[in-house]
Amino acid sequence: MSKVIVYDRQSFKEELKNFNFEEFSWDTETTSLRQDELEITGISMYDGNKALYAPINSEKNEKKVPCMEYYEMVKVLKDYQKEINGGLNIAHNWVFDARVMDKMGFDITRGKRACTMVLHHLINENSEHGLKYLVKNYL
Repeated sequence: MSKVIVYDRQSFKEELKNFNFEEFSWDTETTSLRQDELEITGISMYDGNKALYAPINSEKNEKKVPCMEYYEMVKVLKDYQKEINGGLNIAHNWVFDARVMDKMGFDITRGKRACTMVLHHLINENSEHGLKYLVKNYL
């Protein structure tokens, strides 16, 4: 598996050229769980072979690491809108991440989707459903 951090729009676009959108997982990194106050700080994507992480410039970027501007990331994602919505989108707490993406002006709701939190609830409704719990107990 390759692991890639993309710091600019061109690198992100290049990495997505060979990304398998048929079935992939993704996650948004934010400064808060509250939609009205959060700031997106990054997005990660994984297709079974490649793990991508794209840090996004924000006020929380205290270390001033190289990263993409918010509008640049959205532009690249919009270039791949058809591919992203054409595959199976997998996320933990999918609704939260979809709302974050919507807040950014990107609609990810048109394709097939799976939420690992909801799926785990169907398997065992009486246990925890947090990502840390699932990783610890299932991976």
